[in-house]
Amino acid sequence: MYKTPQKKPSWDEDQEEAAPEAEEAPAEEEAPVEEAAPLEEEAPVEEAAPVEEEVAPVVKKAPVAQKAPVAQKAPVAQKAPVAQKAPVAQKAEVLPKNVKAVNFDRAEITKLAQTIAGWQNPIDVYIWLYAEAELRLSKAYITKPDATCTSVKIDTSKIVDKPAVDDIKKLAKEIQAQKPKLQDLHWFLAERRYIYDAVKKK
Repeated sequence: MYKTPQKKPSWDEDQEEAAPEAEEAPAEEEAPVEEAAPLEEEAPVEEAAPVEEEVAPVVKKAPVAQKAPVAQKAPVAQKAPVAQKAPVAQKAEVLPKNVKAVNFDRAEITKLAQTIAGWQNPIDVYIWLYAEAELRLSKAYITKPDATCTSVKIDTSKIVDKPAVDDIKKLAKEIQAQKPKLQDLHWFLAERRYIYDAVKKK
């Protein structure tokens, strides 16, 4: 609303005419009161997220370090064996013309012994035959046969093809006194015959 203008002070009234009283201006219509805008609904308050209880992990004790195994001493390297010198090849023995070496063939001697055993003679006969075969070679032996030898040397010039009967009888008695086994007589007789036949090349 407009206010009424105030009057000028009295000392000025004489000089100026009194101003006409101003008409009061019509009162302005009050502007309609705007309705208050509806209150906005408050946004729903978000519920606070549950506080996760943080469980501190249990700290495991570090495993006690095991002692490192004591390193074993490396085995002392053995010295390589000293290479042995190859045996020097021996020169073939040169035998006199009248000396002959006879190598034993055990399979052949065994076969001959089986043949002799098949004759089925009395033990006295085998003793006589063995004595005779031994006297043929006894003077010719350079190396005599035994249980371990593999060969014999014979001087062919000293072989007696037909020993004397008296010599055979004498040696037969000596052999009989030793009481040889029949199987041994078969072997000894076969062995002497094998040597004799090899020398004579029969």
